Amino acid sequence: VRGRVTADAGCLNANQYVRVAVSAAREFDGALSIAAAAIVRIREQDWVFVDEAAGLRAVPVQVLQVLGARAVVRAAGLRDGAAVVSRGVAALKGSLQGLGAAGGG
Repeated sequence: VRGRVTADAGCLNANQYVRVAVSAAREFDGALSIAAAAIVRIREQDWVFVDEAAGLRAVPVQVLQVLGARAVVRAAGLRDGAAVVSRGVAALKGSLQGLGAAGGG
C-alpha cells in the first residue's frame, strides 16, 4: 500500500517505509451495514428493497460509507434484521421507475 503525506513531516524521506494503522470503519448512530449491491440510485436518491410479508417495499436510504462489498446506510424505514434484497435489483429498479408497467415506458 502506498500513501502520501500531505503535511511537511520533516522527518520522512522519499521511499521510506513506515508503519501505520488505518481505521476504515467509522461508527454512525442509527446506521446499518448492508450489502452495497443492494443499493440502487434513481434521480439522485439511493434506495434499497426490503422483502416483507406484504411484498417488496422500496426504502430511500442515505449512504454514509462504502467499504468494499458493504455499505453503511441510514433510513427511517429500515430496521436491523430487515431482509434487504441484494440480487436482481436492476429489474426492481426498473419497476420502481415505472418500466415494464402496463402503459409505462
